[in-house]
Amino acid sequence: MFSKKQPVVFETKNLESMTNCLNKDELESLVHIIQSKIKMAYYNKIDLGSDREFLDNFPKGQKRDLEILRGKFKNSLKCPKCGHLELNKNGITNNRQRYICKNCRTTFDERSFSPLSNTKLSLDTWLKYCRFMIKGGTIKYCAQQVSISIPTSFFMRHRILDVLNLSLRNQSFEGLVYVDEYHLNESFKGKSNNKSIEEDRYFKNFEYENLPRSITFTFMNSNIFLKNPAKYLKPIQVKINTAMDRNGHILTRIIENPYFRSYNKKICQDELYFFEGKLKKNVTLCSFLNYPYRIISNKFKVNFKKAKSRMSAPIYTVHHVLMYHTKLSNWLANFHGVATKYLNNYLAWYSFLFKVQKLTKISKINDLFMEFTTKNLSITKKEIQTRKVEFI
Repeated sequence: MFSKKQPVVFETKNLESMTNCLNKDELESLVHIIQSKIKMAYYNKIDLGSDREFLDNFPKGQKRDLEILRGKFKNSLKCPKCGHLELNKNGITNNRQRYICKNCRTTFDERSFSPLSNTKLSLDTWLKYCRFMIKGGTIKYCAQQVSISIPTSFFMRHRILDVLNLSLRNQSFEGLVYVDEYHLNESFKGKSNNKSIEEDRYFKNFEYENLPRSITFTFMNSNIFLKNPAKYLKPIQVKINTAMDRNGHILTRIIENPYFRSYNKKICQDELYFFEGKLKKNVTLCSFLNYPYRIISNKFKVNFKKAKSRMSAPIYTVHHVLMYHTKLSNWLANFHGVATKYLNNYLAWYSFLFKVQKLTKISKINDLFMEFTTKNLSITKKEIQTRKVEFI
């Protein structure tokens, strides 16, 4: 009735013959390796296996298109351009139902006006690319694994990250909000030789002879920079703020450097933009720095508590924000530098990975895939290449 299985290498008899010649220490070492492998398999929940085994975890064909359509139009089917609800069916292209708007006469399907529009890549390719983005792979590594060119990998990455950046920047915080900052050297990685550095400069009003070409990390108090700017502000550094609350909301963005802000007489302007419209009622800001967060708390009429140190404390502490910055620094180091004009995209990428860290691998990949396929945001290659530094 049942076919007999062929004997394999790890059959019981074969294992006995393989382990008979091992002494006690070698057996203990073998048991330790097996236990660690089992623990890792349990931690990762599922082994994604080959590409075919990986793709079997997701719906295929029309089922996948229908899932994207439901995620994109949760409430009702409407025109993605003008929002009109009166639509007509307009034929089928590539096995996908198209619609036409009665108001603006725009034709569309579930992939129009999204990162998937104007691309010849299949959904399987995008899914496999998401698999290696969850791992934090570099552009070259993802290109090799998915069998695409490096320029294509670059544009795929930033189409996905633009959506993450847009969806995470408008979060609102409640309860106790922890805020801290750190600094990265300004980077011009990937700058075209045909363009001058000044076109990509983050700070326009200052000139230095030796501009940095790589990223380093510092965790100094911002007030130190004000005392001796000649010592601490070479090379030029961009300031990054991180705010998080106990409900899982987290926002990490580039803002202006405090020394340049005070020099230009812009008092707290960038921090005000950072928190504008994001603080609910009964919010308490907690920061190690008095300035400018006490002024911000007065401006938005919220409470402010100063942390005694950046290390552990009972309630009012920024220790977990400091640990977040440390892990972020180690994660960014894998890319061997990130251009400042693309840095906000990478900060949003890490924030997304931080928020879904407790989910299984398949759930992470599915969340990332549905996040960028159901958003109306289509970025062209030229817009990505000619991008300026985005802050706030």
